[in-house]
Amino acid sequence: MLRSCVAALIALAPVHLGCSSDASPERPPPDASGGRANETRDGEAPGLPSCEAPAGVSDGELQNRASGSSVFGKVTGTKAGWADPTGTSDCGVAGVRVCQHGTDLCTETDAAGQYVLLGLPEDEDLEISFEREGLSNTLRLLHSGASPLNLNQTRILDLTEVVGLFADAGIDVDLEKGALSGTPVTASDAIGTLALPDNVAVSLKPSGPDPVYSVGAEKPGALSSDDLDPTLRATRFGGWALFANVEPGEYAVHFERSGVPCNQALPGYGYGADADGNIRIKVFAGYSTAMVAVFCQ
Repeated sequence: MLRSCVAALIALAPVHLGCSSDASPERPPPDASGGRANETRDGEAPGLPSCEAPAGVSDGELQNRASGSSVFGKVTGTKAGWADPTGTSDCGVAGVRVCQHGTDLCTETDAAGQYVLLGLPEDEDLEISFEREGLSNTLRLLHSGASPLNLNQTRILDLTEVVGLFADAGIDVDLEKGALSGTPVTASDAIGTLALPDNVAVSLKPSGPDPVYSVGAEKPGALSSDDLDPTLRATRFGGWALFANVEPGEYAVHFERSGVPCNQALPGYGYGADADGNIRIKVFAGYSTAMVAVFCQ
């Protein structure tokens, strides 16, 4: 049975899974100071790894390169540990193949991790795949329109990093199945920006495995930890939900905060909502259906 990977999300926040190998990669050894490269030590504030990729162009310039039914955005990664929920300081990843899943319509991320994928069919439920050797295989779901759609940030992690995160949470990933991630967002204290709220329970319909939730952030504006806490039953501030070992098929993802359903689907983060506000999705074997996101009051 194939065993291997999984990963974690954020364009607003992180999470993913994917890959294929007959043997699970070993978890990377700690660095000289005893932890992952961007891990908090001795009460110090966490910091993101240094980034050598160029900054790239603005979203506006990237959108100018798109036209018609198309998508554009940035792929970031590749180390687990801490993530920037706003997506502004994570490092771009070059050489990621971006495709309309199941077709030859593809492009590749540039040195800054940015891409534009043109020529998508209009008014259809589509999957956009992100793949590069050694990283997780990830899918973004969307319902296409007649104009370009900004997918913002898609975060993909190194397989060995991801295996360690899930192993620490007691999860043995079966890659003959699939995975997905769910991220609630809400308005932040700063005008025009978003935050990841606490106390949001995420579930699969009609049924599926229970989620595991990430640790989240210590305070608003702080980096979010990729570490998973299997004792949590809802999100903490800055956190998200992950589902592993999901049977391939069609589902809906339900978000509920303090007993109130969240039903405002974000474009490019699922196929859209059904009549009850549940986000329609599809899970594929060997892939993470990632970045399913909804706005909660």
